[in-house]
Amino acid sequence: CDFGTRDLSIGITDNDESYLWLPDNSNSNSFTISKAGKYIGQISNKCGSVKDSIVVVYYISPNVFLGEDSIFCESVNHTLSVGLGGNNESYIWNNQLASNEYNVTSAGTYNVELSNYCGTVRDTVSYGLLLLPEVGLGDDKIFCGDAFLSQALDAGNNNREEDYLWSTTEKVQTINTNTPGLYEVTVSNKCGSVSDEIEIVLSPYPIVELGLDTNFCGYFGYELDAGNPGDYYSWSPSGETSQRIVAEEYGTHEVTVRDQYGCESKDQVYITQKCSTLFFMPNAFTPNGND
Repeated sequence: CDFGTRDLSIGITDNDESYLWLPDNSNSNSFTISKAGKYIGQISNKCGSVKDSIVVVYYISPNVFLGEDSIFCESVNHTLSVGLGGNNESYIWNNQLASNEYNVTSAGTYNVELSNYCGTVRDTVSYGLLLLPEVGLGDDKIFCGDAFLSQALDAGNNNREEDYLWSTTEKVQTINTNTPGLYEVTVSNKCGSVSDEIEIVLSPYPIVELGLDTNFCGYFGYELDAGNPGDYYSWSPSGETSQRIVAEEYGTHEVTVRDQYGCESKDQVYITQKCSTLFFMPNAFTPNGND
């Protein structure tokens, strides 16, 4: 094992012998083997010659190190390789005989027993699987009016050994907020990092004032203004979609005003027809009919 030496000796030194070692052609009665090969020792004297041979094979003592325990991202695909191959070794992986290479495709604990003429060694390694971080804060949240309830924002997936960093400087998975604004979170683990953001909007309802109900007599053209420039408008019954219209029909005129966030307000005005009849009635007269 491990390229040691071995001393051989032959013959009887007082027997008038001669010696020959092959393949080195040494003539001593002893010989030191220091490398692999076939060796022949021959003894001769006046009575004849005899010889014997020995084959020497060197093996390296087994040594195994599977590496450090590791975490793989998304999937496990790794080949473990041990031994020297051709060192007269046998390999048992997780209690099953196999070659000196073992393909690992899933998380778990793997052990190997490596043996040859010089001994047996063992080692164990564990592999874990970690998924890339994911985050989804959802769609932006729109609230109409002047207040909203506190909102919980959850970055999720805490089973992936994640760290969290919010734009608020908080470092927890879930935060609560009752303030409108843009919120961003970065989620990180050993495999990478991802970010997402969400905007919380508090939009007041549009203020719509069409004025008091009114009346006209005969043909008219009455301008109605829904205000709130830049918003979206829907008038009834005319179906117009502009900020201002000219009403020319009696009845109820209603407008719905919706801002960019979808917050709506309505108002209406009622236009009636009212015409006054003018006539003259004298409040004095003379007996003879004169004015």
